[in-house]
Amino acid sequence: MNQTGENGRTPLMYAVNSGWPHVVEFLLDNGADSGMVDERHMTALMQACSLGLPTIVRLLLDSGAGVDDVCLVCSSSVCSSVEA
Repeated sequence: MNQTGENGRTPLMYAVNSGWPHVVEFLLDNGADSGMVDERHMTALMQACSLGLPTIVRLLLDSGAGVDDVCLVCSSSVCSSVEA
C-alpha cells in the first residue's frame, strides 16, 4: 500500500495527481500513509493543494494528514474552500 515507485511516489500520490477522490478515499481507508514524501519532498496533501483539489484536500485532512506540511504550497483559494 505504501510502496514507492518512480520519483518516490506512492499509489496515494498517483491517485491525488490524477484527481480521483474515490481512489484516494479507498487508499486512505485501507492504510495508505498520507505523510510519506516523494523525491521532491511533497506529501499527498501538498500535491492536492498545489493542484487545487479541495475535495481531496478534505479527505486527506479528515484522515489525519498534517496541515503543517502544506503551508508553503497551499493556494489561498483551496485553503479558503476547505475549513480545517
